[in-house]
Parts: sequence; C-alpha cells; structure tokens
Amino acid sequence: RQLINARQIELVMMAARLGRPFVFECHNFLKPSASKLFPRFVEIMNRSRCRGGLVTTTLAGKHSFMQAGIPESRIAVLPNGVYIQRYENLPPQDDLRRALQLPGSKTIACFSGSLYPGRGIENIIYCAEQYRDTYFLIIGGNAEEVRRYRDMAQDGTAANLHFTGHVPSTEVPRYLKAADVLLMPNTSKSSGHSIDYASPMKVFDYLAAGKPIIASDFPVLREIFAHEHNAFLVPADSESELARGLQWVLDNPVAAANMAEQARIDSKKYTWEQRADAYLSFVRELP
Repeated sequence: RQLINARQIELVMMAARLGRPFVFECHNFLKPSASKLFPRFVEIMNRSRCRGGLVTTTLAGKHSFMQAGIPESRIAVLPNGVYIQRYENLPPQDDLRRALQLPGSKTIACFSGSLYPGRGIENIIYCAEQYRDTYFLIIGGNAEEVRRYRDMAQDGTAANLHFTGHVPSTEVPRYLKAADVLLMPNTSKSSGHSIDYASPMKVFDYLAAGKPIIASDFPVLREIFAHEHNAFLVPADSESELARGLQWVLDNPVAAANMAEQARIDSKKYTWEQRADAYLSFVRELP
C-alpha cells in the first residue's frame, strides 16, 4: 500500500485529511509541539480510524509525545544509525595516520562534528592545554568557526591542537579509526533539541569506530551509552571532568580497550538496514 512519510506536521495533516496512511517522523518534539496544528494532530492520532503512526529517534521524544496525548501504540522509537561497511576493511591505524598526515607516535583524541555552540570545543581546548603530549584533532566546522576556536586557544597549544575544517562524511571513518580516543563533550549551551531529543549520528559512528569514547552524561545519550560499558560518561559543562575522563582512558588501557570493543559490538544494533527493517515492521502493524 502507498504511505506518506513526512517530517513536517503540515504534510502529515494533509495526509490525514485525505485519508491516506502516514508516518510522521519527528526528531525534535519541540518543533511540532509549537505548531498551532499540534492539538489537532493529537486529536487525529487518538481516533480509532486514524491510519497514522509516529516515529521518534529517542525515548525522550516518545515520552514527550505520550505526555501530550499520543497513544503509545502509535509510536515507534527508531534511533539514527551508521553505515557499518564504512568502518570495515580500513587500512591499519599507522597507515591511516601516514595518509592523513597525523602524528604516528602520539595519543590522538578526536572530535568529529559541527562546531556549533554547545559542542564543548572550549573544553577540548582546555584539555589540549593540560595534555601537551596528546594530539587533539577536531574534524568539522566552517572557516569562521574554526578561526574563532583557534583564536580561543593559547599559542602553546598550536603543536597539539589541529582543526581540519569540514571533511566529506565518507572520509570521517578514516579519521576516527586513526585516533585513539573519541570525544563528545556536549554542554548545556546546546539547544534543547540537542540536549533533550537528539539522536546524533556521531554517536553511532563513534561506536562503529571501536575506540574509547568520552561523552557528556546527558539522559538522551544514556539511551545508547552506558558508563564504562561502551563509553566513559562525565558531567557536562566541566572542562576538568572531560580531562578526568581522558586521564581515566590513559590510566586504564585494558578497561578502555574492552570498552571500545563493546562499543564496536553495540554498533551492529544500529545499522541503517536494521532501522529500515524496524520501520517496515512498524508500518505493517499500523491500522
């Protein structure tokens, strides 16, 4: 049967008016809930003859929609995913470092993603100032963002802090595999979407890379990360806590390696193919 999949509440409401089966895929509860159409959407989703479903990427999103009145039976939680094949059959770490012109002998702590406020880049800069023997690699960001953070860093960090700027997504796995530690120090300066509802694709790429992960301890990230199981979680908004997490990884190489291997294993639960299968199963069960 034909089905309309949309991420805009206006299109979903149009499908409902036409009596067409639909799935509203929403990655951020805050956006539709602010719409004047939202109360009507909730009403429609409670009708027995409604032919619609709702997909969120986090449990936090599901719970918010349920509190707003959407029946649980009409909601599926499908986190974002990863292309596992991008992390398979990559060259050895030493070869990747040579190809990417990265230091061959230093510990590399890597961040990958946008450089919007709330990503914790200032806390990474602090760590770079404290750990001169560790090479801090920051992947992503436009020229203006990179310039701002470079200006923020002290002159002495130039030797162990490197910004690549934007790189194609297909190249990111090579950088992550070349690193030793992966950083995700989100802060409360992020928008509510990032803190409360987001399912960052970076989470799943980090898992697939099979490296020790240090991440901020937000509830939405705990949906995927478990402390000292597949990631080391630290309180957000603290440069010293991020440094403590890095020190733990450096001081506990065996435990960190086990944590990294568990991350790699866990990533296999979050492939895009599995997400597609779960989506189709959910759709088939709709009225």
